[in-house]
Amino acid sequence: MTAIYKKELRTLFTTMTGWIFIAVNIFITSMYFVSLNLTFGSSDLSYTLGSVIFMFIFTVPVLTMRSVADEKRQKTDQLILTSSVSVWRIVTAKYLAMITVFLIPVCVFSAFPVIMSAFGNTAITESYCSLIAFFLLGAACIALGLFISSLTESLIVAAVLSIALLFVMYQVSGISYMISQEGNLFTAILGVFDIAKYFDNMSEGVFDITSVVYFLSLIYVCLFLSVQTIRKRSYTVSRKGIAPGAYSLGMTAMAIVSVVFVNLAVGSLPDRFTEKDMTSNRLYSLSEASESFLRGLDKDVTVYVLNSEDSEDEILGNTLHKMEEVTDRFKVEYRDPVEYPDFYKDYTDGNISFNSLIVTSGDKYRVVDFSDCYTRSFSYSTFQQTVEGYDGEGQVISALDYVTRDSLAKVYLLTGHGEREPEEDFKKAMTKANVEWTELNLAMTERIPDDAKAIIISAPERDLTEDEASKLDAYIKRGGKLLINTAYFNNYTESMPYLSRVLKEFGVSIEEGQILEGDSGGYFQRQNYLLPKIESDSITEGIYDESYIFMPVSQSINADEDSEDTDVKTILKTGEDSKLCSSEGEVLKTGSFNTGIRAVKTSGDKEAELILFTCGDIFSDAVNAMTTGGNLKLFANCISEFTDSNSNISIPVKQLSGDYLMVSQGSRFEVTVILTVILPAVLIASGAFIMYRRRKR
Repeated sequence: MTAIYKKELRTLFTTMTGWIFIAVNIFITSMYFVSLNLTFGSSDLSYTLGSVIFMFIFTVPVLTMRSVADEKRQKTDQLILTSSVSVWRIVTAKYLAMITVFLIPVCVFSAFPVIMSAFGNTAITESYCSLIAFFLLGAACIALGLFISSLTESLIVAAVLSIALLFVMYQVSGISYMISQEGNLFTAILGVFDIAKYFDNMSEGVFDITSVVYFLSLIYVCLFLSVQTIRKRSYTVSRKGIAPGAYSLGMTAMAIVSVVFVNLAVGSLPDRFTEKDMTSNRLYSLSEASESFLRGLDKDVTVYVLNSEDSEDEILGNTLHKMEEVTDRFKVEYRDPVEYPDFYKDYTDGNISFNSLIVTSGDKYRVVDFSDCYTRSFSYSTFQQTVEGYDGEGQVISALDYVTRDSLAKVYLLTGHGEREPEEDFKKAMTKANVEWTELNLAMTERIPDDAKAIIISAPERDLTEDEASKLDAYIKRGGKLLINTAYFNNYTESMPYLSRVLKEFGVSIEEGQILEGDSGGYFQRQNYLLPKIESDSITEGIYDESYIFMPVSQSINADEDSEDTDVKTILKTGEDSKLCSSEGEVLKTGSFNTGIRAVKTSGDKEAELILFTCGDIFSDAVNAMTTGGNLKLFANCISEFTDSNSNISIPVKQLSGDYLMVSQGSRFEVTVILTVILPAVLIASGAFIMYRRRKR
């Protein structure tokens, strides 16, 4: 077998076949790599590999058409039949020789993630998972080409049939959709030949055992059929007993049935046994917090998906099915609006989109609109929205928490002083945290309600009255919690004396002037548009070292270090080269300044808490959009911290778009020339030189 393997490998490299196959694969894939990864900045190789699998339709037949057909054409196949080496070993040796040739460009492609990592954060695990899927797909196509080659002695016929078969197999999903959009038995059978589908399963970052088994099974069946086709030439029909041809047919049927059985058995296993999530953000896995919450469910919950099961959103459907596997109390049912046009009207008066969810438990329910399961950003240059993150898991867990809990935490929003209303994204964040918010005017109430989990004071334009400050003082003594963000005033203590008195209860004060950042990495466009340093804390979880906070126009927070009953911790601060300047531009102070703090005041057995940020726009949708959700995450974490709601802080939005690669024009040019010009040219020249020397002999 080893001798045959070496002979086949030598044949592939002493002709142009192997060299052309390698050069074309490297050239086409490198062109897409340069375009998608280096030019457009994608950090995931799967986009490139998924775009070039079409080339197997044309390159694989070039490699495989001679494998057996040429033996028949030259009548050397009789040597195979009379050889002391079994036909199985001969076919396997031929196949392994072609796989060795295919491995050469795959090894070149395995260097692509390393190249990308030099220009930014790269989706390494997803890229190599896609590369494994790419290799398995190519190996399966080569096995198909080998089988086609065993059917004929014409190289042209072998090549044309291989191209036709591979083309049809790549188009199976489209053909099935044309036959029946809902699916039927025939389309289910066609689905077995949809090799692109199994590649897609793994290229998305999931190491799928069912896909691996499928590809290996297809390779085995093709090699088995190739062996049977070659052996058939030596069969003679016998009238006594079982004819060898019948024996071959029976063995073929048994082999195919066994392969089908193995695939069905593996496919019936739960996803947790067959899938390994390789994505860096665990996109296709449930978080530990979700699994813990689901195991603790003490009420039955039904989730209605407003779509058919065949048409559901892939990522959201994966989340729901994984939740079903965790607990028997969680059930998913489908209500296609085409068949049940009025079903959703029992739960909402408004219009909701396909794939939206209705989460129910007993008499309680919550509608989760599909649009809320994904976060989007809007580009003012292209006037288009881009999907950036997946929040389906967090939205479903929040809805489950809502329908199974007896009461909601209450947060009061202070009004009467020109405070800013929460904007749409921040209202959704409170809904997701299962917080009920109510406006509170201290001038119209005797005291702050006892059910207040927290008071939010957002950028007041006017000061409190003495009576209102006294009511807040009383709330603080009861262990109250305050989330305050202040707008810029040149002399805050004089402009807001009573609010400053409330802050003083926690040993903090706001200094005169606004901050100008001296470090270019600490601001955006203008020196007073701060990008402060983020300190590690529970309210910066999911932001610290992962995102950033944007604070346009901020002031400095001064902490009283001599206070015995308060503990102040810095959350956000500027760089050491910052300046505190008056409205006239006079530098009042230099150094690092606090722009966000967390203070705890102990009074007997009560602990009051203050979270303070000195930026009026920190919790606005427009500012949040500049940080890809960092400011919103900070707000949500503060709310969750005050209301003891863990669903929001534990299940963050999972980013779909990875970091963009920053590749200089010079570096891109060098890589392009090496991969698309020099390397293919060297390969073609090497093949031509070897073939020329062989002919000269």
